[in-house]
Amino acid sequence: MDWREARALFPSVDKTVYLNTAGGGPLSEPSAAAGRAYYEQSLADGDIHWDAWLERVESVRAKLAEFLNGAPANIAFTANASTGLNVAAHMLRGRGRVLAVADEFPSCTLPFLQLGYDVDCVETATDGTIGFDDLDAAVSGDTAVLAVSFVQYKSGFRSNLDRLGAFCRDRRLAFVVDATQGFGAFPIDVAACQADFVSFSAYKWANSGYSIGGVHLADRFLQPDTYPLVGWRSARDPYALGHDSLDLTRDARALEQGHPPFAGALSDRLGRKRVLVAAHLGIIVVVYPLFYITDHSVMLAALACQLLFALLMSGIQGAMPAAMVEMFPPKTRFSGVAIGYNVSLAVFGGTAPLVCTWLIAATGDIAAPAYYLILMAFVGLVAATRLKIPHGEELT
Repeated sequence: MDWREARALFPSVDKTVYLNTAGGGPLSEPSAAAGRAYYEQSLADGDIHWDAWLERVESVRAKLAEFLNGAPANIAFTANASTGLNVAAHMLRGRGRVLAVADEFPSCTLPFLQLGYDVDCVETATDGTIGFDDLDAAVSGDTAVLAVSFVQYKSGFRSNLDRLGAFCRDRRLAFVVDATQGFGAFPIDVAACQADFVSFSAYKWANSGYSIGGVHLADRFLQPDTYPLVGWRSARDPYALGHDSLDLTRDARALEQGHPPFAGALSDRLGRKRVLVAAHLGIIVVVYPLFYITDHSVMLAALACQLLFALLMSGIQGAMPAAMVEMFPPKTRFSGVAIGYNVSLAVFGGTAPLVCTWLIAATGDIAAPAYYLILMAFVGLVAATRLKIPHGEELT
């Protein structure tokens, strides 16, 4: 992706020079489209997409784990970084003193102070750097936790997380990181730095808006008896709905407690174009055999054919609404989608029964409507391969 393509993901910079991402980043079009798709589905259909939403949340969790070089089971979605830092403070309670940095962002220290921890702060150099010698000198026999921002919000100083992780391991300190100020702008490798808690919000350099974040926990803290927050989805089998005993999962999703933050977390894994192309190709290849088998076979085989056809159509019907929304700029979106969808539906969908009846009469072949479907699928395939969604083919 070149610079112009990246810039095109952010409509807000069409009219401004935006210099406040360190405070709050502009929302990207793919993130807005993901949230919009959820709300539109919920508005149109209610809760019937629940299972699909959960699957998509898990696909986002897997992609986030890959981004952090971690594991999906170690990631919990949260509303913000402060939630994850409070989780860390509760799970480390009673271990000892906390070492932090003077002028640190409050979310790094307030959760510990609220729970009665003693917090020692190391002064930074005049240029904002944090010296390892100063950190080492501040560690006492009672120090148990190092809590630090990946990037300092006042100075912009970026810590070497790998070195800090080694520092903590050598001194047997729990390592807690607020990654918000660098998440999305710089690589974070949780396997390399071996941080115990990496918490982040996604409204800055991830450009995904407010009320969505996450926390990555080290394996040793995935112990159900230490979870400070639990709810019905914290159970190993949430849908057993057990109310009289604890049987909690060892996945970090236990900390999400209840319904996932769908609007923030949902994202598409494959992309509209790939799904549409695959579905149209599938219809072209199998639709005539499906018609033939349906007409010449037993009921069970006919039902299987109907299910396969429904699966292929779901690829089109599932991807098409979002693809149509993304094809039009905001100013013409409602008109473009409404006219494009309704006119094509009236012209081709409205006349389909007449055309299919004529084909059967003209050919004497009860499966003749398949020819019409193949023709329409071919037209759709050509359109799908030439589809140009302005802000990228995939929603990421």
